Amino acid sequence: MTAQKSVFSRHKYLTALGFIVVIGVVVGMGKCVSPRTFTIDHENDVFLKDGKPFRFVAGSFHYFRALPETWREKMKTFRAGGLNAVDLYIQWSLHNPKDGEYHWDGIANVEQVVQIATEEDLYVILRPGPYICGEIDNGGLPYWLATKYPNIKVRTYDPDYIREVEKWYSKLMPQFTKHFYGNGGNIIMVQLENEYGAFGACDVEYKNYLRVETFKYTGNNAVLFTTDRPIDDELTCGFTEGAFATTDFGIANLSQIEYNFGKLREVQPTGPLMNTEFYTGWLTHWQEPNARRSAKDLADTLNIMLTMKANVDFYMFFGGTNFGFWAGANDWGIGRYMADITSYDYDAPMDEAGNPTEKYMMFRDVIAKHIEVPDISTVPTMKRTMALTAITMKPIVSILSTVGRDQLGTRPFTSNRLWTFEQLDQFSGFVLYETELPEFTRDPANLVVTNLRDRALIYIDDEFVGALSRENYINTIPISAGYGSKLSILVENQGRINFQIADDYKGILGSVRIQNFHPTQSTYTTLNSWTITGFPFETSVKLEHLARTVGESYNINADGNLYDGPVIFDGEFEISSNEVIHDTYWDAKGWGKGFVFINGFNLGRYWPLMGPQITMYIPGHLLHHGWNQIQIVELQKVPANLKMNFVNGPIFINDEKSIVVKMKRSEALILVSLSLIFSSCWAQMRKFEIDYERNTFVKDGEDFRYVAGSFHYFRALPETWADKLRILRAGGLNAVDIYIQWSLHNPKDGVYNWEGIADIEEFVRLATEEGLYIILRPGPYICAEIDNGGLPYWLETKYPGIQVRTDDENYFDEVRKWYEALMPKFDKDLYGNGGNIIMVQVENEYGAYKVCNQRYKEFLRDETLKYTGDNALLFTTDRPIDNELQCGLIENVFATTDFGIANPDEVAYNFGKLREVQPTGPLVNSEFYTGWLTHWQEPNARRSGYELATTMRTMLEAPYNANVNFYMYFGGTNFGFWAGANDWGIGKYMADITSYDYDAPMDERGEATTKYYLFRNVIGEYLPLTPVALPDPSKKTKYSSFSVKGTSNIFTETARTQLASEKIESGGKLLTFEELDQFSGFVLYEANLPSLTRDPSNLYVAKLRDRAQIYIDGKYAGVLSRENNIYSMPISASYGKRIHIFVENQGRINFQENFDLKGILGNVTVQTFDEPYYEELTDWTITGYPFDDYSKIENFIASDESAPQIYKNGWLREGPALYHGDWIIPEGTEIADTWWDTVGWGKGVLFVNGFNLGRYWPLAGPQMTMYIPKVLLREGVNSFVILEQQKAPADLSINFVDEPSFSED
Repeated sequence: MTAQKSVFSRHKYLTALGFIVVIGVVVGMGKCVSPRTFTIDHENDVFLKDGKPFRFVAGSFHYFRALPETWREKMKTFRAGGLNAVDLYIQWSLHNPKDGEYHWDGIANVEQVVQIATEEDLYVILRPGPYICGEIDNGGLPYWLATKYPNIKVRTYDPDYIREVEKWYSKLMPQFTKHFYGNGGNIIMVQLENEYGAFGACDVEYKNYLRVETFKYTGNNAVLFTTDRPIDDELTCGFTEGAFATTDFGIANLSQIEYNFGKLREVQPTGPLMNTEFYTGWLTHWQEPNARRSAKDLADTLNIMLTMKANVDFYMFFGGTNFGFWAGANDWGIGRYMADITSYDYDAPMDEAGNPTEKYMMFRDVIAKHIEVPDISTVPTMKRTMALTAITMKPIVSILSTVGRDQLGTRPFTSNRLWTFEQLDQFSGFVLYETELPEFTRDPANLVVTNLRDRALIYIDDEFVGALSRENYINTIPISAGYGSKLSILVENQGRINFQIADDYKGILGSVRIQNFHPTQSTYTTLNSWTITGFPFETSVKLEHLARTVGESYNINADGNLYDGPVIFDGEFEISSNEVIHDTYWDAKGWGKGFVFINGFNLGRYWPLMGPQITMYIPGHLLHHGWNQIQIVELQKVPANLKMNFVNGPIFINDEKSIVVKMKRSEALILVSLSLIFSSCWAQMRKFEIDYERNTFVKDGEDFRYVAGSFHYFRALPETWADKLRILRAGGLNAVDIYIQWSLHNPKDGVYNWEGIADIEEFVRLATEEGLYIILRPGPYICAEIDNGGLPYWLETKYPGIQVRTDDENYFDEVRKWYEALMPKFDKDLYGNGGNIIMVQVENEYGAYKVCNQRYKEFLRDETLKYTGDNALLFTTDRPIDNELQCGLIENVFATTDFGIANPDEVAYNFGKLREVQPTGPLVNSEFYTGWLTHWQEPNARRSGYELATTMRTMLEAPYNANVNFYMYFGGTNFGFWAGANDWGIGKYMADITSYDYDAPMDERGEATTKYYLFRNVIGEYLPLTPVALPDPSKKTKYSSFSVKGTSNIFTETARTQLASEKIESGGKLLTFEELDQFSGFVLYEANLPSLTRDPSNLYVAKLRDRAQIYIDGKYAGVLSRENNIYSMPISASYGKRIHIFVENQGRINFQENFDLKGILGNVTVQTFDEPYYEELTDWTITGYPFDDYSKIENFIASDESAPQIYKNGWLREGPALYHGDWIIPEGTEIADTWWDTVGWGKGVLFVNGFNLGRYWPLAGPQMTMYIPKVLLREGVNSFVILEQQKAPADLSINFVDEPSFSED
């Protein structure tokens, strides 16, 4: 049938229906009474109510998302807002939760909803589905349809589906007979299906069936209608003969509205226009920003539609809450699955609690221009809320414990196949799948769960090892052979997809496979023999019983993580009889993920670890005087104090929600945003922001520009910070740029360091005292030529294969923990809170990483905002190369760029690249390179001060008027093992030297250089110079020489016992530093050589990281080097039988690499005569030499009386050795900075008075001296200890100079 014929036939059908209704009479008491009619006038394009033109402005209200005690007050609010109708979805799955089981009481008393609407002068638009979408689980279709009919095709003319719809309608529809308009009630319209065109089935037989089935109950007493989107052919697909067609859309301008209604006119040329779902906001999923829509744009759209005489139905006018497990999901995002949050606030005109919002009043004003609205005095005031006293929750039991399984789980059964929730006849909750693992052939081995629906917690021998997520497209996890043999997979149903997908079954729909070994490829073994247990959590009865019978019996780990399964928590609180009960909100911060029951009512899911929803709305009607009960099922993490804290309003990440405040009854209702409520206070608050129209920063309402300098506090001793900051300020700078080194402050998992050189709060305080604004760059990745870019090495220890700087869930978890420890320290220092931190960076040069992971960027933005709020400006920094600025760009985060010396054309190009991604706003060069980093084995890097000054002028003057941060202004020293590396050079690896002088305006010890004064003069041309006196130059000196003596080599048993970690017999596996949980230093790999069949034979060490000294039978044989691309060397059959490979970590790559693992990442082979012409070495003994505990070095030196054997060329043939001596500074001597001249020594590490000054390597250069700050020294005896790896001078002398020396400078 053509669309034209279809429309014509339907028009005749509706005309006939209208005619029948109009000529009908009701005879009673001997008189004729005119009947009530609701019809369509196609000639005049209007609805007719009792023969007169009628137009409605309606609002959607989901009764199943509000407690029944609140229905009437919400309906009153609808009417007061100018609405004359209410739109009601009917949720089949609520009323018919099990086959043959029906609910019509409490929140399911839908007839009462209709009656209240009628009493509150609202007409009713009924939308019984049977499919409703509604962001409700499965679109309102009961899950048990799939249990009963495994192959059912819902929303088609499938006989099984039709049979169940008929049964459902036979129970539902008679309840509305008296409420249909023609029968004296207020139901004027009844919908057939819902947005059927979007489903794509276009089943005409099904559509016609549903029209006839619905008409069976409505007759001519209400108008039947359909709703479809004005997209593609959806209106045509959803069009149903004999039903009135409508469309739906949100914010739109005039031309878009005309287009949308034009699409409707293509299938229905006449009749009133109707937007059945005018979207006032939008749904929100976990792990995304809270959805918001502009009130003004919506009001403008509404006005246009009403001017066009359209009928409008707001979706939603009141959203409410996804109580229990009713929240739905969508097949969007990277995993084609996104679960809805519990709040269904929807940014609607009425908020989740039912209060009017800014939109409410704006919409009311627009409606009043077109139809009569009630007096403003009927608009309700904001409801009061309360914040309950915090409750300490009691941990009861893990659900995976014997007691938990017995009392909370269904009866377990065994099967060779994986049953779905639907096959188990289970609506929601969890299903536990358990089996035995085969013997591992890889360590780690990948566990792969295919078609996981939706989220799985993985346990080995009842110990948590990780999570898999459909949402995040993560179905594989590496598991170690050492974990155990019993595999438990606890699968959570996070909500069935409610739109376009009809068969979102839950559980494991595919297979579970474990990786095993194959010589040339990875293969997998499918696991069978499953034991399956359901945890439906349909009510709180069993939870309450557990709390009463078991009591508080579960011990929480110190870190709050729940390693042996989800845990049940129980608590109670009392409300006194004289206290008025109001709504409240549970602030779930500190908790992980789960759901909560209040007085037996399932409030829904919480997930503050992800957000954006942080609080759980608790309606006051759920509470009562006396004792109230709470049970929580927590899956992942709990706060240390086990507190439930309550607040009096909702909290969302990145959310500024407007509210309505009712003033005196004699005054008009005034809408104010939260900011205006507190305007009297906020007017006095400090604010750092951007004026995008005038391309400038604004500080407290006045234009502001900064010239800043980078200063790495971790490269200077804390006793020198104040002087260095004073010199920086005197140079004309008004801000200091600070990287935060995660690995310094969090050197081991769970260990934090905030003292001495790690006292970042003290550094911020000193900078503030110097009048410097602060640009904080907390990373978590910072690059900075620091080991691993500042990321702790132990991330790889804890999570082998972790993908840092991506949306790897393990990385997310650790960043959250790190920020929880770090960011609160700066709260008082944020500019908006009275401090000097004006800007906070999100990540660092992320575009150069090339991953462009949108979810990670948004996560990090939101995680940072949790701590900064709007009290500091968030920004990014990226290079003006290729698409790096675009890749690093983050929505709602200010973008900056970085570059060094550039001519005017290059400056224009660089800032032009920034303008491509950010057309307006102040220009910022966040890293104006004053020099450059230097690697071992290359010339010392230098940059022209005059060229830099010229570039600086170009940036500071018009048209750019840029803000500039010098990188570096003060460089400092790579103390200890913190120096990083780059993947450059012939070996794709170059390690940084210990000096980080950087050719900066302030030299390595912090003194002003020629560049300093050049730059100061340029700054003075554009910004006023604050008169700050320079501190006097620090004294430097050349101390007298002295000699040291050596110990035995560090491979002796005595040395191993005192200096090294315990030996590991690892078989064929070569463990990395990270697998050994070792940050840096050295690892010794030992094995027996096979009988060599060639002389010499080639030794090959694959994937060496970074440098190896080779010893055979205790004698030095040579060096292999990643830097120099040398991985093999000839060895003679005469060398011996036992090989020692002493591997040095020279510093992890800090730029563009995911994780630069250390040690031997490949294998070690020796050449043979026969095929395959090499033999792999096995049976390794591995010993770590971390040199991270100076007390061990002291003890060894004190106890060892031997001396290393030094050959005539000075080489240490038997292994590295420690050299030590007493450095005497006579009393009365003025302590001064000095430099150790390393010429004559080979390669190693220097300790002065127990402090690790860093690596030296004069054999390679260019750095020949080691800077020794005076604050490390004292009068009298000073300890001087060297770990020398290769070569020592014959006289073992230690010589000093009073200037730094570089071999090529």
